[in-house]
Amino acid sequence: MIDFLLKIPNENFYERLVVIANRSLGKGYTRGCLAREISNCIKLLSSMGSQPRVVIDAGANMGGWTGALIKLCKPESVYLFEPSLTASDALIAKFSELDYVHVLNVGLGGQGRHAKLYGDRAGSVFGSVFVRPKVGDESWKLLEEIEIVTLQSLEQEFTTPPNLLKLDIEGMELEALQGCEGFLSSIEVIQFEFGGVNVLSRTFFLDFFTWFTEHGFSLWKDTARGLKKITKYDYSYETFATVNYYAKQEKVTSKQRH
Repeated sequence: MIDFLLKIPNENFYERLVVIANRSLGKGYTRGCLAREISNCIKLLSSMGSQPRVVIDAGANMGGWTGALIKLCKPESVYLFEPSLTASDALIAKFSELDYVHVLNVGLGGQGRHAKLYGDRAGSVFGSVFVRPKVGDESWKLLEEIEIVTLQSLEQEFTTPPNLLKLDIEGMELEALQGCEGFLSSIEVIQFEFGGVNVLSRTFFLDFFTWFTEHGFSLWKDTARGLKKITKYDYSYETFATVNYYAKQEKVTSKQRH
């Protein structure tokens, strides 16, 4: 059977087969399925006897993730971090009637600074501090100057520390994690994106695995058969197909904290 498959003279067949296999293994499986992403976060929190209370949506863009969140649960407060002025204005308009949703027109990083935001258009979901290589008809350009802050520097913003953190910040995820270490005793679950833009930021899955392991978190992936714990690192995880991973705090439980 294997010999037969290897002889099929169609490269598109093999490329599609790789995509199917990767998604089955949790590499790219939940891309675009926001309700499933939120449900995964809720499942991991529930396993700790917790639920979304104070939530950070970093890289909120037009608010799709937060919109899906508030359909499935009712957190005490949600803080949306979005450095794009165009997207930030759209978020303010979208959630203007919800007093527990707060929009901050800044990006998250490992140190406070100003940076350049690049993308294909104002408010782009692909907006990043990293300049992407030209692919097809895409045209990347400088959009605006933005402010980047650390989560730690905004400690006074939170009357209650966040317990759920979502990071979709186009290659800045690891840096942002390094800037929020003071909150790690309260953050119970982290959802973060890993994909092609990590090539530009030169961050590998090994970097995330090492950081989370050192800080007392277990890592999880969403497969076709549900959430599966990643018990050890393997080179095969260095697959830059966009995927969301989940980290669960194992050192400090909700019961110990309250």
